[in-house]
Order: sequence, then C-alpha cells, then structure tokens
Amino acid sequence: EEEREKIWKIIIKRNKDLFNKRNKELSKILKKY
Repeated sequence: EEEREKIWKIIIKRNKDLFNKRNKELSKILKKY
C-alpha cells in the first residue's frame, strides 16, 4: 500500500510538471497574437 501511494504521488507530480510546461508554452504562443 505504501509503495502504491509513492508511485501515485510521483505520477501526479510528473503530470503537473508536464501540464505547467504546456501551459507556459501555450501562453507564449497566445501572447504573440
């Protein structure tokens, strides 16, 4: 059970990082227009 929770936290963190990165890129693109 402990292991699964750790894995979940890692996955969630990674997803957040990806999401944030994508958002930054999107806002850069949007600012051009």
